[in-house]
Amino acid sequence: MRFFDSFAQDIRYGARSLARRPLLTSAVVITLLVGIGMNTAVFAALDGMCFRPRVEKDPDSFIQVLTNYPEGSPNRGVAWATSLADYRAFRSQSRTVTSFAAWRVVQARLDDDLQVELPLLVTCDFFSLYGLEDARQGRLFRPRNARKRAPNG
Repeated sequence: MRFFDSFAQDIRYGARSLARRPLLTSAVVITLLVGIGMNTAVFAALDGMCFRPRVEKDPDSFIQVLTNYPEGSPNRGVAWATSLADYRAFRSQSRTVTSFAAWRVVQARLDDDLQVELPLLVTCDFFSLYGLEDARQGRLFRPRNARKRAPNG
């Protein structure tokens, strides 16, 4: 009981002190508003970019397939490396996974030291797999837009 009496007394004292100095009160309130607003914005952005799933469909139904290549393979030790043949084998032989998509970051060397990452190369079903049906601008490509190429060309 003493704690609540002391706490109420402290609140009344603080309110009287702030009422006597309106300029200081305004500065304190504005500082708190800016600080809380900036923290909220930063954490909301981090939550949306890093912690939330990037898919609009059921995120619990997604799996990620990583390959472990044997010694001597050109893809050995390369993060996120899966060959086109492996991707096609996964897609054609899977009985439980309904859709597959693949992507690859393209890198271009401009100078001897500088590497720039360019947009992703993705398979045609990439956008539909992630639940993206409409583009904000332009259009998305679909599996029906892909044309078959001859095996040697």
